[in-house]
Amino acid sequence: MKILVTGTTGFLGSRAAVLLAEEGHEIIATGRNSSKAPKHSSIRFIQADLTQELSEDLFEGVEAVVHCAALSSPWGKYEDFYRMNVVATEQLIERSLEHQIKRFVHISSPSIYFDFKDRENIKESDTLPSKKVNFYAQTKYLAELKILEAVAKGLPGIILRPRAIFGPGDTALLPRVVKANNTKFIPKMREDDGPLCDLTYVDNVVHAIRLALNAKEACIGQAYNITNAEPIYLLEKIRELTKELGLKYNVKKIPYGLAFAYAGILEFVYRFFLRGKEPAFTKYSISLFYNNQRLDVTKAKEELGYTPIVSMEEGFSRVVRGWSDE
Repeated sequence: MKILVTGTTGFLGSRAAVLLAEEGHEIIATGRNSSKAPKHSSIRFIQADLTQELSEDLFEGVEAVVHCAALSSPWGKYEDFYRMNVVATEQLIERSLEHQIKRFVHISSPSIYFDFKDRENIKESDTLPSKKVNFYAQTKYLAELKILEAVAKGLPGIILRPRAIFGPGDTALLPRVVKANNTKFIPKMREDDGPLCDLTYVDNVVHAIRLALNAKEACIGQAYNITNAEPIYLLEKIRELTKELGLKYNVKKIPYGLAFAYAGILEFVYRFFLRGKEPAFTKYSISLFYNNQRLDVTKAKEELGYTPIVSMEEGFSRVVRGWSDE
C-alpha cells in the first residue's frame, strides 16, 4: 500500500513512517524540517506546509493517509493551533476526497476529555466537557468534527485518541518530566503516588494505526481510545525511571489548591503581559500530576482487534536503554 504519513519530523509520525515502511509499504512522508526526515529506502520525504495549498506529489498514487501532524503544546496562540490542527486537516480532507483515498486515519487526542476531575474508564461515547482545557484540546476536537463532516461526504476516516505517547526518541513527555526533576522538582499533591493514569508506548499507537488502515467498513466514522491498558501511578513510575537513569528523585509536596491557584495567576500574567512566552506551570500541567484519568479501550479491542504489543515494563526498559545509548 502507498501511504501518506504527515508529521514525520515529529515523534509519532516518524516512528509510524519507519515501521510501516519496514512492513513493505511505500511511504510518502511529509513535514516542515527535511533535516529530521525519517530514513528508510521505502520512504520518500516531501517537505510541505499542510496549511498551504498541497502539492500533487503528496497524493500521487497514494491509497491511504495517516495524519499525525499537529501543534501539540499546553500553551500558545489560538490562531496558531487553529491553523495547524484544523486548517491543515481541512486541506488534507479536501485532497483525500479528490483522490478517493481508501482510508484516512486521523490522530486525535484524549485531552478533549479533560475537565480537571478524576475520571475512570472514559469511553469514547462519554459526554465531553463544553469548555476544553486548552487551545490544543479545542482545536483537536474541531479537527475531529471536520473528519466526521467529511465521512458524511464519503471520506473513509477513522479517529484514534492515543494517551500520553512515550518511547525512545520522545522529546516531549518523559524528557520534560526528567528535566523538571533535574532542574526544579516533581510536584507531589496526593497522599499516594498518583495520579493513576494511562500511557501508551509509541509502537502500540503504530499498531493501532495499522489496524485502522485495515479495519472493516463498520469502523469508518468511529473514534477509538488507545492506551497500553496498564494504568500506572505516575509518581511511582517517575521514581523508578529516575533510579534507572541514576538520577536523584527530586519530589516536593505541594497542596493542589495552592499549586492550581498559582498556575492560574501565571497564566493570567503571561497571557496579558508576557505574550509569546510560556509559563513554567499551567492549570492543565498541574492537574496532570493530580487528577486520575484512565481510558476504556474496550471499543478498540472489540472493533479494531487492538491489543498492546509492547508492555509498560518493556516500553520503559527501551526508554532507559535509549537514554543510556545517547
